[in-house]
Amino acid sequence: MARQCAGADQCPFEGKYHDPAAVVAFLKDYVDAGMKTCCLCDTIGIADPAQVKAVISAVREAYPALRLMVHFHDTRGLGMVNTMAAIESGVTDVQAALGGLGGCPFAPGASGNLATEDAVWMLNEMGYETGISLPS
Repeated sequence: MARQCAGADQCPFEGKYHDPAAVVAFLKDYVDAGMKTCCLCDTIGIADPAQVKAVISAVREAYPALRLMVHFHDTRGLGMVNTMAAIESGVTDVQAALGGLGGCPFAPGASGNLATEDAVWMLNEMGYETGISLPS
């Protein structure tokens, strides 16, 4: 049974993961079963850049061969900065959605995804090679 949301900053199922070791422990059975790629998601948009860096660092240390991707929502306007925190931590695969469409129907107040065009524009402006050319 799902735990009820304690507030807009909590996952209605698990709460907020404050300890990166909990993420590492959660992934262990999957990695042991042969998982090669993992997409770390902030489906309801409650992560912050320090947490993103801490989780990625812990996962990379525990499972250095695991390919990481990220998926952020923009509930509190942190999708872009969380994406940069992940990129600065070495993640090169980022999921986003055109126009930021989407959301999480299970979490009250969770808004859309990181907008692809905003992320691409930012990365292009910063000199990253995205392979995507946006019209001026």
